Amino acid sequence: MSNTNLSGLPLSLLNYFRANTSRVITRNELSEVVWHLKLHPMSRSIDQTISVVRKHLGTGEQIVHVRNVGYRHEGQPVQPLLGKPKRSISRVNEHAEA
Repeated sequence: MSNTNLSGLPLSLLNYFRANTSRVITRNELSEVVWHLKLHPMSRSIDQTISVVRKHLGTGEQIVHVRNVGYRHEGQPVQPLLGKPKRSISRVNEHAEA
């Protein structure tokens, strides 16, 4: 499926994963950086959005759940998609260096 159909939070989430390929990203980090919120730990928002994003991944890409930790993007790092994300992911480098 083409990932050019993504917009809003799914697009921001995919770009964040691609900018941090192979690094485990916690649910807390995703909620703060992509959603700009402190989501309740039991919130299904992240899981639902990841489900949407998985349908738009390129060949050889996958988002893997790392039990009790978070998620990791695997595959060839791809340039972030152009488009209009709903929210900014300007803090990508901040968390990548942490």
